[in-house]
Amino acid sequence: MFIIATIVFIGVGLASQTKAATYQLSGKVGDSSGNGIVGATIEVAYAGTSTVVASVTSDGLGNYITFIDGGTYDVHVTQPAGGNYGSAVALNQTISSDKIINFILVVADSATLSDHIYDPLGNPLSNVHLYLIGNNGSGAVSQVYTDLSGGYSLAVSAATDYRFLVYGSGLGTSFTFATNDFSLTQSTVLDITLPLKRVVIHVQDTAGNPLSGMVVETKITSRVINRALYIGGGVSVYLSDVWTQQTTNSAGDANLWLFPTDYPDNPSYSYIMGVTPPGGSIYAPFTLSPVYVTGDETEIISLQFIHNQPVTVINLSPAPDSNGNYSDPTTVSLFATAASGFTIANTYYTLDGGSQQTYTAPFEVSGDGDHAVTYWSIDNVGVPEVPNSTTFTILANLPPVITPISDTTINEGDSYIANGSFSDSTSTNWTAIVDYGEGDGLETLNLSATSFILSHTYKDNGAYIVSVEITDNQGLVSTETATITINNVNPSVGAIVASLDPIPLNTSFSASVSFTDPGVLDTYTATWNWGDGNTTAGTVTEVTGSGSVSDSHIYTIPGVYEVLVTVTDKDSGVGQSLFQYVVVYDNTATSGFVTGAGTINSPAGAYVANPSLTGIARFGFVSKYQNGATVPDGNTQFRFQAAGLVFQSTVYDWLVVAGAQAKYKGTGTIGGVGNYGFQLSGTDGAVSGGVGIDKFRIKIWDKDNNDTVVYDNQLGAPDTADPTTAINGGNIVIHH
Repeated sequence: MFIIATIVFIGVGLASQTKAATYQLSGKVGDSSGNGIVGATIEVAYAGTSTVVASVTSDGLGNYITFIDGGTYDVHVTQPAGGNYGSAVALNQTISSDKIINFILVVADSATLSDHIYDPLGNPLSNVHLYLIGNNGSGAVSQVYTDLSGGYSLAVSAATDYRFLVYGSGLGTSFTFATNDFSLTQSTVLDITLPLKRVVIHVQDTAGNPLSGMVVETKITSRVINRALYIGGGVSVYLSDVWTQQTTNSAGDANLWLFPTDYPDNPSYSYIMGVTPPGGSIYAPFTLSPVYVTGDETEIISLQFIHNQPVTVINLSPAPDSNGNYSDPTTVSLFATAASGFTIANTYYTLDGGSQQTYTAPFEVSGDGDHAVTYWSIDNVGVPEVPNSTTFTILANLPPVITPISDTTINEGDSYIANGSFSDSTSTNWTAIVDYGEGDGLETLNLSATSFILSHTYKDNGAYIVSVEITDNQGLVSTETATITINNVNPSVGAIVASLDPIPLNTSFSASVSFTDPGVLDTYTATWNWGDGNTTAGTVTEVTGSGSVSDSHIYTIPGVYEVLVTVTDKDSGVGQSLFQYVVVYDNTATSGFVTGAGTINSPAGAYVANPSLTGIARFGFVSKYQNGATVPDGNTQFRFQAAGLVFQSTVYDWLVVAGAQAKYKGTGTIGGVGNYGFQLSGTDGAVSGGVGIDKFRIKIWDKDNNDTVVYDNQLGAPDTADPTTAINGGNIVIHH
């Protein structure tokens, strides 16, 4: 019997996707001459079962038609009653759209195995060799090659013990598979789809770059009997040989089609893959084993070089700062070393993703921000290095920022001291200089990290510009200035050195005084006010801000005088000193008189307005009767500085001189105003009865205020009491 089944798919398209899940199955049942067979029974059963879901009979032309739900079915054809045909079957037919299956019935006791062979993409495979071999060793009973449509047909006697053998190639894979005890008791439609899996072999170098032109060869490692490899139509076979060879394309890919393996159920069944570079390649061959295929997959193979790749290192200079940032510009140097026995042909680099450059010498990278250098080398036989990449950050150099220095005003002779600082995040070290503006030139300024101290003593008053200059290690300079104003300081005049002894008229009186001034560049003049209406220029001796004034004067009028010296520097600064008192007497007078000058320690309670005040009080006086006068003449001055008390006599009332004591009374002013009475008592210690100690008392009262006592250094003692307060310096002289 000979069966030819032609399967035609119809209605496959977008429209079929919208139809109900019931499809039309139709076709024709005919003989080998093409004549329709009337009355043949066509039964549709679920695949592998006897459950019939549809049954029809061919019409007068041998045609049939039925409708069934989508699914997988076995379609059986039985000859009409009284016929001499065998039966036929189309196994495992998938109905997912309208489908046509034609059957040709052949003479009983014969059978055919027919249909098509397809690759997994649905393409027909031509020139595939198919055998049906008797298991009794009688050789091939029937053999055929598939035609261009992939179709085949093998006609044999119906039997149960055939060996079915197929070998050929598809999608670049050569294969051989078979099954024993193949039963063919009726004509059978066997549509074979090779169960190949797509395995993409991606070949690359160690840097991940695809490698083209690499030959990838794959073969099975063992022969597995009764491999349950389903090929369609309910038929499973075992593989006896698989081999494929492909060359990688420009993407580094070789597309292999391989039968699946049994891993992990049968780990001995696997593939071995070999990658062979073309002759003269810098890459070494590679073998991968075992390889198990369970589905579509990708295998990545990285080929090694025939020897070690070059090694390139990078150096960045100058070194980064403490935050890891580099200066602008940064110099990049590359150093390459080849494997032993080889040399470096070239070193390459890219900067910030730019074009490839050949390295010949160190190069500079500039610009604020992040930068990336990719670099690699190739040796003299072409073995490349896997590219390296280094990223770094340049912080463009900025000048130091000096904290503003405050303008300052100080006195002449004081030291100018100020703390200063600056900031600079783009440099690592600095130098500093300062000009204090006094004409001494530049000075090195010591730095402590980013701080410094300004210190200078100016020699003279004036306005000076101090200028600080900071230079970073990359040459950028910043300057900050401030104005320092130096105030002139008045000369400091010491105490006048002169005799406190009363002097006679027309006698030379000498006085001297020392002075100092922090303005070492100042020059000075001096003036003496002798207190008698005479003023003279002083004789000044000076050296770098220090000096003295020494002069003399002749008094021609008896009296008590204050001597004032004024020292003036070149900037009109003035210093003064007052001498109290010069007592001048007329030694030509015929009556007794008294003179005195000096100081006492004013006791507590003497100054009535503030009894707690104590301290030095100064006095100077002269009192005498002129020839023929009825009241004494002279001058009395008393000063208690702590109280601001300055008393000056204006008129005398009387004078009594007796032995070692003299006493007189009169009127005067305090601070140049008022109407105050006074009485002065003095003891000349050098006169008999004076017991060698000069003593002094003065009592002053306010005549306009009920004679209220203002001052008395023997407060409470009667006016007739002898003086008890010894003088500290000077003397009291009673003249006879």
